[in-house]
Amino acid sequence: MPEIYTGFKLYIFNESIATDLNSIVAGHIGYIISCVNEHHNTVCIEHTGLTHAGNKRKLHKMIKTLVFLASAAVLVFAHNVPQSESAVAHLEGKFKGAVVKGDLTFTMQSKDKMLITGKITGMPPGKYGLNIHEKGDITNGCASTLGHFNPQGHDHGHPDDEHRHVGDLGNVEFDKSGVAQVKIEDRLVKLYGTEGIIGRSVVLASQQDDHGKTEHPLSKVDGNAGELVACGVIGIK
Repeated sequence: MPEIYTGFKLYIFNESIATDLNSIVAGHIGYIISCVNEHHNTVCIEHTGLTHAGNKRKLHKMIKTLVFLASAAVLVFAHNVPQSESAVAHLEGKFKGAVVKGDLTFTMQSKDKMLITGKITGMPPGKYGLNIHEKGDITNGCASTLGHFNPQGHDHGHPDDEHRHVGDLGNVEFDKSGVAQVKIEDRLVKLYGTEGIIGRSVVLASQQDDHGKTEHPLSKVDGNAGELVACGVIGIK
């Protein structure tokens, strides 16, 4: 009867994960972490003995335990991988023949506080709507970013409204030099999760956002903010 070796290899990214796994594996007799290779970022978990293929009960139990350990390893890995606390976006487009561009940084300062900072140039003096859109697809320009990011299905509103699109950031104001210094603090926007903006887009509109407060038919859709002027995909910094 042939004998069977049972085990698996997991790719890891730091030594602390292997340490956490070791404490889990230690509680299962006959199972060990047999290798930790920091250079190749791998760890191996295996059974210390060989099993006859005909011993189905024991083989089944070993495989079941290894599946459990593999699941634990994945959870430990997910818990230990650090998430970036900031993201960036480069906006670019045109308005009446002029180049509009800018760079924005999104920084999570606390659980309910996102700070958005940066500079956008190229628009005439005045206020213009700035919003996060659902898609990060700019293959057809800003048109393919679709509508405002709105996971809860609310009407468009003011950034301070209780119910609004997550993507409703309000207006940014351009000075006489055609420059908007952006500094927005928002309580709904997050980098990850249901309100996560990674991989989505930030879009500048051609008109002032009315925050859903007028009778215009588009007021509660997009603030009647006009055409989409410049956009950029939001990515991890």
